[in-house]
Amino acid sequence: MYNSFGEWFYSTIITIPGILLGLSFHEYAHAIVAYRCGDPTPKNQGRITLNPLYHIHWIGFISLLLFHFGWGKPVEINSSYFKGNKRTALFMVSIAGVIMNFVIAIFFTVVLKILTIIGITYGDYLVLWNIIVATIRINIALIFFNLLPIPPLDGFNAISSIIDFHKSKFYYYAINYGQWVLLLLVLTGALNGVLSFFINNVMGLLLSAFKI
Repeated sequence: MYNSFGEWFYSTIITIPGILLGLSFHEYAHAIVAYRCGDPTPKNQGRITLNPLYHIHWIGFISLLLFHFGWGKPVEINSSYFKGNKRTALFMVSIAGVIMNFVIAIFFTVVLKILTIIGITYGDYLVLWNIIVATIRINIALIFFNLLPIPPLDGFNAISSIIDFHKSKFYYYAINYGQWVLLLLVLTGALNGVLSFFINNVMGLLLSAFKI
């Protein structure tokens, strides 16, 4: 809870760099892996770029700001172009985004460590520290959110690449109603407790690993 509008506004503003980085790198990872697997679709649509304007889904962006859940503009792929084992390629494309978010979280944890080593402390550079910490938290949140086994999220795509249930009734219902289930979970805050637990524990592990 926030004590004032100013406190809420500050807390929201400092998350913007992390959101832009997290979403842009996440979608870029999907695009570049799909392209490396043989699919020209992401390149043809201009998605092999880190420019946020090509990757931001504005509803997902606003949702991240307001509800701490969000998503980028999905990268379109055509698995018929994939070389080799198509299910393996689809799995790699599906998890590429969350792996990138984890890399970003680790990178900025290292940045925090470097700041402490060179004597740039939390008290002296409060805004900088808060932005970096928010960036780490946002990327951890994106990992959790995107790994949910609900379409159209990455977790569902990864599972469906491993377990072939495309012809089942469950797959039909999941594809058609998954987005509404997801929206309901976001709007009701049903995942907030689990999200906080996940973020706090992963964040704690990262900070402990680097002795910050």
